[in-house]
Amino acid sequence: MQADPEIPGAGTLARRTVLTAIRGGGVIALTGSGLFSGAMFSGAMFSGAMAATRRDPSPRKVDFMTLEINAEGQRLTASLDDNETARDFAAMLPLALRLTDYGTIEKVSDLPHPLKSEETPAGYSPRRGDIAYYAPWGNLVIFRQDFRHACGLIRLGAIRSDIAALDRSGTIPVTIAQLDRKR
Repeated sequence: MQADPEIPGAGTLARRTVLTAIRGGGVIALTGSGLFSGAMFSGAMFSGAMAATRRDPSPRKVDFMTLEINAEGQRLTASLDDNETARDFAAMLPLALRLTDYGTIEKVSDLPHPLKSEETPAGYSPRRGDIAYYAPWGNLVIFRQDFRHACGLIRLGAIRSDIAALDRSGTIPVTIAQLDRKR
């Protein structure tokens, strides 16, 4: 490889590979030679690109607590993850809420007060049945469909039973209560 003056320490082939990967929406990591030390790859630009492509850091641990969600007489069971935000949500229980549509992908409801979220990863890719907290708006979210990665979204847990009772349009009154605590 020949040295390229635009990227100190990088050869021409490496530079073309990096530029092709960035144009294609991917990110590659090359070690040695200080490839990312050039101005084109500032720390902010590189870390922003990595953030857009990394795997979700949120834990999928669901041992903390079991919940019952009563939706107009239909009982669903759910598990809460063991994280700061889920524990703060659990402290609010029991709750009576009105879930409303936010598009066709999720049901949402305001909460009595914002939840703690400093120690929890702020963003993940939710799946159908996930229960989450959307920190920017301070609301509870239950996903009716899988969705793309969203910043500000914190997973609280997931519904473990069939979610058909929530999988319809319109407002649905629910009560959410603790069934048992695992710890």
